[in-house]
Amino acid sequence: MKSLRPIGIRSLFLKKNLVTMGIIITGILSILMTLLTYYGSYAGNFIVIIDSRERISSIVLSENSDFDDPAPRLFANSVNDSPPLAYYDIKVQDAVLQDGNYDDPDFQYFAYSFYLKNNGNQILNVEAKYLITDVIRNSDKAIRIIVVKNEDLDTMEVYQKEDTVEWNYPPNYPETKHFENTDEGLVFTENIEDFYPGQIIKYTVINYVEGYDPDCDDSIAGGLIKMTMRFSIMSHIDPDEIEEA
Repeated sequence: MKSLRPIGIRSLFLKKNLVTMGIIITGILSILMTLLTYYGSYAGNFIVIIDSRERISSIVLSENSDFDDPAPRLFANSVNDSPPLAYYDIKVQDAVLQDGNYDDPDFQYFAYSFYLKNNGNQILNVEAKYLITDVIRNSDKAIRIIVVKNEDLDTMEVYQKEDTVEWNYPPNYPETKHFENTDEGLVFTENIEDFYPGQIIKYTVINYVEGYDPDCDDSIAGGLIKMTMRFSIMSHIDPDEIEEA
């Protein structure tokens, strides 16, 4: 086992041209990350988009639980020049209680909350995929992706690309899951089963560069990462069919 190398954080803290992250939500849902610069037709924004037009009436997105302005697409602010951080620096509890963008007064990282609602009259099975669609300077090798549902920290999942070497992290660091398929840029797949009419799920997504990661080095400075979280309706269930059964 190799020991911790905290000087990796210090050296990158001194860098001015650090990674910029963003998230795009294409709903399908895409997400640009806090430390890696997003670029494209909506440069600098985090975007959420419902999978296809004919499904907008079935699932909708919003930055607040009232859904007073439901939309098939949402935009979030990206964060530029964010330094490598430690997990202890991330205010997960504060972020999950915020709607929309969360701005930490002490550190720069990407944190964004949004809501998904079944706005139709059928029970749905929905698939969510979180994808990395573009990477510059291997900037995905040290990122962490935190996902929390419904403000419940017990649901928190943390994802990372597998370390290139065996490594010891600080005590009480959260366990992580490796990206599901690195070749395809697939971070994770989630199946939302029995999504009832009127049901709402709140998602909080946090992205940061982990300074204790053994692959966090100067090579990723000035990098970019582009991500997408996609929601797709897989099947419909008529409530009457359940009642008859």
